[in-house]
Amino acid sequence: MGETKANVPPPPIFPTTPIFYDDLSGIDLILISIVLWGWGALQPTLGDDPCRNWLDQERLKKEVLYGPQPNRGTRLKRSYFRFPHQNTMIPQAHFSIHALQAGYLTLPEAFFVTPLEDNTSRTTVPSLSFLIQHTHPVSLKTTRIVFDLGIRPNLSDYAKPLYDHAMTRRPLSGEPGTVASLAHGGLTPSDIDFVIFSHLHWDHIGAPSDYPNSTYVVGPGAASLVNGTRELSNGSHSHFEKGILDLSRTIELPSPELPSTPPPFKDNAKLEPESRKRSSLFSNVWRSKGLFQHSMDVFGDGSLYIISAPGHLDGHINLLCRKSEDQYVYLAGDACHDPRLLTGEKNIATWIDPAYPTSICCIHVNKAAAERTIATIRETMENPGELGNVEVIFAHDAAWDREAKKLGKFFPGCL
Repeated sequence: MGETKANVPPPPIFPTTPIFYDDLSGIDLILISIVLWGWGALQPTLGDDPCRNWLDQERLKKEVLYGPQPNRGTRLKRSYFRFPHQNTMIPQAHFSIHALQAGYLTLPEAFFVTPLEDNTSRTTVPSLSFLIQHTHPVSLKTTRIVFDLGIRPNLSDYAKPLYDHAMTRRPLSGEPGTVASLAHGGLTPSDIDFVIFSHLHWDHIGAPSDYPNSTYVVGPGAASLVNGTRELSNGSHSHFEKGILDLSRTIELPSPELPSTPPPFKDNAKLEPESRKRSSLFSNVWRSKGLFQHSMDVFGDGSLYIISAPGHLDGHINLLCRKSEDQYVYLAGDACHDPRLLTGEKNIATWIDPAYPTSICCIHVNKAAAERTIATIRETMENPGELGNVEVIFAHDAAWDREAKKLGKFFPGCL
């Protein structure tokens, strides 16, 4: 009998040593991009199973870049090679959306919708947060974003006016916070590049100090609420903590009303170096997308848009996230607090508060603008046009929260 040979795996298709893109010529980069495009074409397309794509992401990176070798500890240097905007021949990025638990509170319905049969009715709702992960198809750089931080886990850490208001929203809890929710999928705050705030109300701003290495992103005009230059008088919910955001790490988006979008932030020079470098993602111009008049394509590939959604509060913004070519998720923040506003069954409520005798109070700082924003969202749901299909999720959507927990959409699961 001859000697039986052991099964020897075939040589790897890809190099067995790390690729450092910054050391390659332009021709080399083009050839690598063609190879990766061919590989990407064989992979599941965007939307087939984004959750599986994310879970396999680290394994895929290493197989492509290193091959089946035992030592895989070398880190890939970041590539600054960019591709033309909306070039469909470039492999699509891995993109995933994950719900995060960020506490709950109880809303008196009379402060949100009208008319009501029972003006004393109250509803306990979540304060939802979301993790968004985007992996560039060539550099394989993963950018992680948390959208809203929900309610502060330690309620006593709120400033007294905010704490007093929060106590009117019991049952109330900030647990589990976003830090604990991320830990369920093996992430920590140090893994988060950006925290984007839909707006700066107490039940969305959470504890920003839990993310000391992240860059904060707020909508146009929002910074004035926390730097001491603007106060509001539309109800006890509109108190803000001066200094709650480290402004050296805070990007404030430019106004979409300007004739053209300037370099993103007039105070850009005041940003600390890492945030200044990161700010390039938010320097794209505002353009229309579907029925939304002002949208900003964050990554330049159509996977994530910031939507200007005025009305609720200065700088209120939403996110439009692409799951597939004809399927989107719209994260509506506080554009709407009750699904009956989207169906047209109810209207936005107003009330009189003895603490603000000269004002008609409303949960929205600009009721007319909020109504226009809701109308645009409603019309998008009914006639999505180029978007194909749009799932709308607002931050305090109790029905969506219950169903999402059954379907495993909370991290490490995904939408």
